[in-house]
Amino acid sequence: MASTVALATPVVADYLGGTPGAIFLWLRWPVSAVIMLLVIASLYHYLPDVEQRLRFFTPGSVFAVVGWAIASEAFSAYVRSFGSYDAIYGALGGVIVFMLWMWISALVILIGAEINAVLGQGTPEGKHTGVEPAAGTGQGPPGAQGREVS
Repeated sequence: MASTVALATPVVADYLGGTPGAIFLWLRWPVSAVIMLLVIASLYHYLPDVEQRLRFFTPGSVFAVVGWAIASEAFSAYVRSFGSYDAIYGALGGVIVFMLWMWISALVILIGAEINAVLGQGTPEGKHTGVEPAAGTGQGPPGAQGREVS
C-alpha cells in the first residue's frame, strides 16, 4: 500500500498540476511513512510468538520506517542516475529493480525487528512466551516436549 502511494503520487500530481500537485507530491512520503509505521508495528506485534502490548512507536519500527524512506529514495536516485537495467536486461529490468527494492526493504524491516528484540530483552516487563502446545501432541519444535519454554 505504501509503495503504491509512493509510486502513483507523481502521476496524480502531474494530473492535478500547479500548487495542488506540488502539495500532493510533497505529502507522498509522510503518508507512506504513516502507512509503513502501521504495517511494521503490526508485523512486530503479531508475528513473534510472545505476549506483548501493541505499541506503534518502538525504536525498531521508527528505525525501519526512517530507514525504508531513506533507502527507497537513495535507491530511486541510483536507478534514475546510474542504473541502465533496461539496456542490460531488457524487459526484465523492471522486475529486477523491483525485486532489489523489495530485498532492501525487507533488510531494513529485519534490522528494525532485531533492534526491538535486543532492546526488548532489557526492559523490566520483558516478553512472555506464547502458549505452549500440550506435551505429546507432536506440535512444536522437535525435542521440545516436556521442556519449559522461557
